[in-house]
Parts: sequence; structure tokens; C-alpha cells
Amino acid sequence: MNDTLCKDHVMRHVVTIACPGTALFDVGIPSRVFGAARTADDEPAYDVTIASPTGAGPLLTKDGVSVDLPGVDQIKETDTVVVASSDALLDPLVRRDMASALAPFLLQGQAVRPGVRVAAVCSGAFLLGELGLLDHRTATTHWRLADQLAKLFPSTHLQTESLYIEDDGVLTSGGVAAGIDLCLHMIRQDYGVRISNNVARSCVVAPFREGGQAQYVQTPVPRSADPSMNDLVHWLLETLDQRHTLEDIAHRGHMSTRTFERRFRREHGTSPGQWLTAARIQRAKELLESTDLPVERIAELVGLGTASNLRTHFTRCVGRTPQAYRRSFTAGSNSTNVSGQYS
Repeated sequence: MNDTLCKDHVMRHVVTIACPGTALFDVGIPSRVFGAARTADDEPAYDVTIASPTGAGPLLTKDGVSVDLPGVDQIKETDTVVVASSDALLDPLVRRDMASALAPFLLQGQAVRPGVRVAAVCSGAFLLGELGLLDHRTATTHWRLADQLAKLFPSTHLQTESLYIEDDGVLTSGGVAAGIDLCLHMIRQDYGVRISNNVARSCVVAPFREGGQAQYVQTPVPRSADPSMNDLVHWLLETLDQRHTLEDIAHRGHMSTRTFERRFRREHGTSPGQWLTAARIQRAKELLESTDLPVERIAELVGLGTASNLRTHFTRCVGRTPQAYRRSFTAGSNSTNVSGQYS
């Protein structure tokens, strides 16, 4: 859409769906971001309402605060519906109740009512899944919830490396903060880059963040039912700076290479080489966040040898270079440059 708006523009309407147990921060994101959008004539670009699928009246939030909200019949007058994140949506009974309340106002048959754009932040994707809106669509959610979402809605094409995704008028975001990126994306669609950038400045956030969720994922050390395999894993983590061959690791575990590789795949769902690379990248992330060591030294400490080798593996796994990752995660750094881009 053109950045220059006509004076008699039609104000757009956004309804945020607040389910029981949502946090005030979560449900407030669309109101704050869309509410900050002003047209070229300095008029509000959006009318933003928060509504409850449980009906008009007080809704208890995760913070222990009750909020008096209208019911979802507000959707009749809207062109954008945003489902806020809520842990309650992981409960199948709650999810079904919320979907039943929303469906008459949001759906026409099995599809979204014409003229309505639907979005979900973080666990809000579970409600869209319950409504059937993620069937055969590409979507995302918080990386910690990805396996659960995939199991519940197997026809969804899940891409958890993305901060947000749009597929045929249905939008989803990763973690709660990625909901800000999602709202800015919708403002760019509606009013153009200039106004969305102004909103980002008003909210003191980046207009567009590079990279995806991979840069925020913490990889836990998986535990095996086999104590000897646990011992091998911890030895590998303690000696990441050393060169490890499949033969050396298998020998230490008193196994043939074939037996070791088969057992490792069964226990950890990946090959020893892939697991070792992921562990080295995780350690590199920790060192980039907590030290000012040069990239060359970090490459040596995590067993990737050279800065060039570290950059190659790190960028492939995380979606950002080590230097860009450090700028984003170093305490006190200013991650937004003059152009407003995340660097």
C-alpha cells in the first residue's frame, strides 16, 4: 500500500481475543502497537478493542487482575482478529470452549469470514488450530510449544525458525515478543513502511528484526536411560575444544562405531556429528553472550577451529553471524542502528 494516505481514509478495526489466563503484557501488545499507528494526517489508524470469548464481563488474567471486557460479537465489525497468547489454550477443554464461542463470529463454513484477517501470538496458534485454520497452512509458534502443536494438528506445516509467518490471510508468531514483529508486519501491509517505522520508533523497537527463533533457542542436554551414554555426552561437552572422531568416541564407550552410532541415534534422534556441531554452536552462543573473547578464540574453544568455520556453521544453525548475535545479546548494547534495522 502507498505510504501517502488520503484524508478520508477508513479507520481499520482490530479485535484482540483475550482468553482466560492470558497475561496483561500479552493481551496488551496489539493495543500498544496498533494503537500507536497514526496516518499521514496524524489521525489514529486503528480502532483497537479487546474481547473475551467467555462473554461480556470480568476476565481473570494470569497476573491476578480482572479486566472487564466485551464479548466476541465485536468481531462482526472488525477486519483483523488477533488471538493473544494464553497457557490455558494448551488445555483441550478450554481450547474447545474458546473455539466454539469464536466460530459463529469468525468463520464462514470452514474458512475465515471474507474480509477478516486472523492472527495468533505464541500459544494463540493452538486456538487457530482448534478452529481448523492451520490445516494445510504454514505456521509457527514458540519453539518450546512446537512439538505439542505438531502432534495436535499434524496437517500444519510448522516452521519454528520464523519469528512470524503469513499463509493465505492467517498469521502466526513465535514467542510473545515476536507478536510485536507480527503487528508491525500487518501495519506495513495496511499503511506502508513509513507508518510502520514510525510505530516502531514510538514503541522503541526494531522495525524489522533479522534472523529467526533459532537465535533464542536454548538446547538442553538430553539425558539417556543408559548411564554409559550419559557419561559419553558429558565427556564430549567438557572437551568440545578437542577433535573428536566417531572412532575415538566409540572406543571410549567400549563399543564398535556401528553400535555406538546406532545407539546414539536411538537415544538422541540425530547423528553424533550433528549433535556435536549443535553442542559447539550452543557453547559459542554462551561465550558470545557472556565474554568479549574474539570470534577466533571462541572458534578454538568450541572445537570449530577457525573463525571462518564458526561463521559458516553458526550462520547456518542460528540464522545470524556470530558478530550480529553478539551485538543483539551483549548487555548494554544498542541493537537498533540509525536506519532502524536490527544489526
